[in-house]
Amino acid sequence: MLKDEVRTLTYRNSMYHNKHVFKDKIVLDVGSGTGILSMFAAKAGAKHVYGVRKPSADAAVTVSPPDTSERCKSHRVRVLLL
Repeated sequence: MLKDEVRTLTYRNSMYHNKHVFKDKIVLDVGSGTGILSMFAAKAGAKHVYGVRKPSADAAVTVSPPDTSERCKSHRVRVLLL
């Protein structure tokens, strides 16, 4: 998704132009992957964002940043590995 600039910017713009929808809401981002949509939701004003991702079944090792919330520059974002 990150390489698909048109799609990513469309999601971002729709969230940023509709901040009233996200303000003080709790958001669940299912299939969060990189967490980009979780970050957009937090920046759009969500009270808290839960990003849920499931590593692919064939992956031998799952590597996750030690502090994803810092990477997203928001303590309102949590990534759950299932």
